[in-house]
Formats: sequence, C-alpha cells, structure tokens
Amino acid sequence: MAYLPLSDEVIPTRANPGPDDPATRYLQARPSGFWRGEILDEKAGISTVTKLRSVDYPSEEIIMKRLRRYEQWETSAMVGVPPEIEISTVSQRDTYVHRQLPLALNVFPEMLAFRVHKKLHTDFDVSMFFEFYNGGSLADLVQRHINSQTLVPEALIWHVIAQLGRAYAYLHTGKFIPSFEVGKPAPSLVTAEVPEWKPISHNDGYAYNIWLHQPSDQAKARDASLRQFDEDFPQVILGDFGLAFQAHLDRDDELRGHPCPGAHEYATWADKTALARCVMQLVL
Repeated sequence: MAYLPLSDEVIPTRANPGPDDPATRYLQARPSGFWRGEILDEKAGISTVTKLRSVDYPSEEIIMKRLRRYEQWETSAMVGVPPEIEISTVSQRDTYVHRQLPLALNVFPEMLAFRVHKKLHTDFDVSMFFEFYNGGSLADLVQRHINSQTLVPEALIWHVIAQLGRAYAYLHTGKFIPSFEVGKPAPSLVTAEVPEWKPISHNDGYAYNIWLHQPSDQAKARDASLRQFDEDFPQVILGDFGLAFQAHLDRDDELRGHPCPGAHEYATWADKTALARCVMQLVL
C-alpha cells in the first residue's frame, strides 16, 4: 500500500499554504504517493529516516525524515520550527523558512517538501522530504578504504575540501562562487543579497553527515552545473541541519565561545574544527 503524505492531517496554520507554496506543489504533483522502502535510521520515539520511491515517477527515490514530539530549541528564530526547515533550500516565501540555502552551490541538501502534523505546547510532529543522495557518506568512503587497506586518492581529498569549503564559506560569510558549467568561463564571487550577514553554524559537520552523490544523466541534462561531477569527483553535500542555528541566536552559549579581537567570528570555530577532523580522516 502506498504512503500518501497529503492524507496526513496537518496543523490548521499549514492546511492551506496557497498555490505558491513549492513544498505543497511537489506533493500534489505526486498524487499516487510513495512506496515505503528501507529504514535508514531510527531513534526510538524521536525520529525515523526512510527511503521512499514515487509511484507516479518510479525512477525517483527520496528520503523522508519524520520527527516525533520535536521540542523547540531556544536557538530557533521561530517557535515550533526545526532547524532543518528554518535553514533549508525551501523558498523563503514559506513563513517557516528564515534562511534559504542556495541550490546553485550544489553542496546543500535539497528539501523537496515538509508537513507539520500536530503541535502540543512546544512539541510537534513533522515530516520532511529530501532528495536522495546515492553515494553514501564520507564516513562510508573512509571505511571502505580502511577495509581494503588503500589510501583515499589525493585528488579526491582536495575535491572534498573544496566543496565543503564552499558550503562553509556561504554559511559563515554569505559569499560563494557558483558551480561552474563545463566548457564555460569560471564564475565570479557572489555575495548573498542579505544585509549585515549573520553567520550560520552547522554544528554537526561529522563525516557521516557529509553525503556523496553521482547525478544521473537526466539530472545533468536538466542542470549543466552537475556535469562536473563523476565517479572520481562526486557531488559533496553538507547534510543534516538538525543542529544548525543562526549564531547570533546562541542564547544558551551552545558554541561556548567569546569574541576575540582580530580573530575570525567565534561562531564558526566548531565548523572549522569539524572540517579539519574530516580532512584528518581522509588523510590518515
């Protein structure tokens, strides 16, 4: 039996988001629902991550992450919104999205849709639907090389550093260089159109939250910027924004840092440490 996301009851404020809501349009375009597949991760009473396959588009695989009784974080900008929605690729036309991540960078997880089901005080249930990335995690890659007693190719190490560097550069500074298209001149540095940029701390950049992906030929035909990725140099995604927050909202001193004259913004230190840890795993 197929799973029909639109049949799940939602809270009243999300019942009629309007025709311009991209998340609702995505689900409405798949009226037959999804076949449930493998459960990829499960935390009892907290969350379940499941692979789904579209009934209407059988070649389309996506990920559904269901959060149960999610408790509001003090670091969220809005009450009742998990970080993965508040800081996501969904359009900021949706009032639940506070900082929109640019898909043009090809380094952030694409959220296709979300549904908020019920809320009690500050706890609620939510389903989030993401693009499926088929190459496993960076941790999986490292483990394969450990098992085979081989080294991760140096060119691949630099590729991962470059892609993650672009992701963190955007989160921390609002500046980025868009993905280039093969055969065209390299693009110039772009600054996000956000006045007085406030750093975003990912806060969970471990190797198992960095995902690899081999775009299909169909995806490359739709988006020329994906043609740069292949078996040797896969797409690298900085995933799982479940612990992310806008650093200026660190009301509980989660980052445990304090401004230091002349130093980089302390809110970015944890991410820099995580990046260094990933590089050490690749090298050693």
